[in-house]
Amino acid sequence: MLNYDLYPYKAEMEADASTELRIQQNTKRKVSMMQGELITNIREDILGVGCRVYKNGLYGFASTPDLSSTGIKGVLKKASQNAGLLSSKIKTAKPAMLLPVGNGRYVTDYMMKTSDQKVYIDALRELDSYIIKNCPGLLNRSIVATEDSMEKLLAVSEGHDSHSIIPRSYIYVFMTVEGADGSPVEVFEPIGGFGVFEDNFASLDEAFKVTDELYKRAMDKKTAVYAKAGLKTCILGGHLTGMLAHEAVGHTCESDLVLSGSVAGEYLGKEV
Repeated sequence: MLNYDLYPYKAEMEADASTELRIQQNTKRKVSMMQGELITNIREDILGVGCRVYKNGLYGFASTPDLSSTGIKGVLKKASQNAGLLSSKIKTAKPAMLLPVGNGRYVTDYMMKTSDQKVYIDALRELDSYIIKNCPGLLNRSIVATEDSMEKLLAVSEGHDSHSIIPRSYIYVFMTVEGADGSPVEVFEPIGGFGVFEDNFASLDEAFKVTDELYKRAMDKKTAVYAKAGLKTCILGGHLTGMLAHEAVGHTCESDLVLSGSVAGEYLGKEV
């Protein structure tokens, strides 16, 4: 967990600018096995401080891995200088974004735990042994354990300060079988969600259950037939329709894409 106090540095922020000061730590853990052999074992931690300053209608940014007082004050100053440099080249003279958003502070109550790599490896070995025992006839089997998190300390010139963390962890199970025509057929399923690895996989009971279901799908898919070409009526689940709306509509409406000519710009202010 991040244990830094950013909030005293709010006194260093310029009065005529909108400033966001952030310490962020990204973590990544990944272990993968194929046919029982360990092929990936990754542990990564990235930590630094960044600052974004909005002044005269333009943003300036700076960052550093130096989390000392000197480093933090340095990125505050450099981000402001960068905004000033841009505004000296592009004469916009727009005022600061003084938005009526109120002030406050959010602090997460989630306590982040760190696991040794052995925890991921032992879990995959146990699951792999289960697959060997209960899923005969596979051409190939692969399992992957992942965990990543993004933790942020945020101090702003106006608005809400925060300390947030979003961890997630998954086990992916892949199975390959031989289809009726002799070609390989693969199925896979992710297991997990919000939380660190030991939150979601203190017990592998759910992973065993999903593995059994996945094996049945793999066996059923051996004799599956290809869909016939042509127009079809499809019934889509909520997850897929949400993803399609995000990709086809959400990205199209992003302001930079609209300004650069996105089709969504033709419908601004119109009822559709």
